[in-house]
Amino acid sequence: VIDARTKILAWLAANVYPLLPISVESGPGGLYPVVWRYDATAEDATARVDADLDPAISRAGSIKETTDQIANAFSIQYRYSVRTSNYTETVTRDATTCPYCAASERRWGRIEQTLSTVIVYDAPTAAAVLAWRARAYTSPQKRIPYLVPTGYRLTRGQVVMLTDSRIHVSAQLCIVSDVQIDGTGVDGVEFLIVPDFPRDR
Repeated sequence: VIDARTKILAWLAANVYPLLPISVESGPGGLYPVVWRYDATAEDATARVDADLDPAISRAGSIKETTDQIANAFSIQYRYSVRTSNYTETVTRDATTCPYCAASERRWGRIEQTLSTVIVYDAPTAAAVLAWRARAYTSPQKRIPYLVPTGYRLTRGQVVMLTDSRIHVSAQLCIVSDVQIDGTGVDGVEFLIVPDFPRDR
């Protein structure tokens, strides 16, 4: 329970948002969540961006790869006891139970990440938190900047299929990670390749 006066947005930011694959953005209508579909499949794509077919689409820079967030042995402590001030349950996901963790550990070695939460009290919810983190953080994050006509109406968090033979990418599943609109009719768009280490290794 919430047993003291608190600002609800501050409480959500401290307790709920870290457990979810979301970021909170500010728009004309106020704050809104952007969901990051690390588990997306081709059926989830709502747009196709094909630089081979549309000459108005051009790459604006090189592929950027970051490895600083990699982890492959996850655990979450939950079911907090107010009486004892301790967490009474733990769920883990690592190379012994998850193919994404196993593929990552073979390349990078074991890298642990531990979370704790005072608002989760059941094992399925705790396991669901680790499931999306295993998809998001077991492989490097690859981002590609493009210039895309505004008519595509791409938005942050949107799942798209990217094709560009110049970088040997064909129907690559991506998430729109950033959109810069300046009124010129061409938007600066950054694509995050949806990580799938067993598939992409």
